[in-house]
Amino acid sequence: MLVRTRLSPQPPMVSSLPTLVALAFLPAGLGLLIQVGWPGCLADRLAALALLLLVGEQAHMARVDLRHLAGVSQPRQDPQLQCFTPILGGTILGELVGFYGAAAGFLGIGLLLIAVSLLAFNGVTPIRFGQDGQLGVQPLGSPRRLGVIAVDSLALALAVVWLMGLAQLWIAIVLLSLTLLYGAIKLIGYIHHSKFHPGFTDSGD
Repeated sequence: MLVRTRLSPQPPMVSSLPTLVALAFLPAGLGLLIQVGWPGCLADRLAALALLLLVGEQAHMARVDLRHLAGVSQPRQDPQLQCFTPILGGTILGELVGFYGAAAGFLGIGLLLIAVSLLAFNGVTPIRFGQDGQLGVQPLGSPRRLGVIAVDSLALALAVVWLMGLAQLWIAIVLLSLTLLYGAIKLIGYIHHSKFHPGFTDSGD
């Protein structure tokens, strides 16, 4: 079920918040980039590369969700949005801690925190901001949402196994493959929607 959000003017500080939050991911990305180029364990470098590819996407998603949330008129009157706001904030905070932890060299702990944050977000809230600023609700049983939860659960399991020191090279390869597949799916969706809806505003899932 989709309903179009109504945008309302926002104070300059509020309107710039999504961009500031997205920029907060940048130093972690730089730290991961250094790890990718730093001579060392191949498993660590591949895992850092997977997270480097993911950090840009998650920064974009955070900016888009916050931008659409700030543009919804009278969000306090919607009980679902009242719950969505702290969940989104907690997810972004958890991701930031995870990415910065991974950038500092604690790859396993960083992976764990990121996976837990994403799994909690996708498992708890049905709210999604879709294309063109539409506010949507994905039921827990919807195939798309179940697929996302399954991938998040797999990432969490891999993070736990990584922390146990088992098969880290294979885990890094799987994580990098999942990240590349996710990016390819997002790119195809973006191209497809741009083709049929020129000039659209990209938004998060």
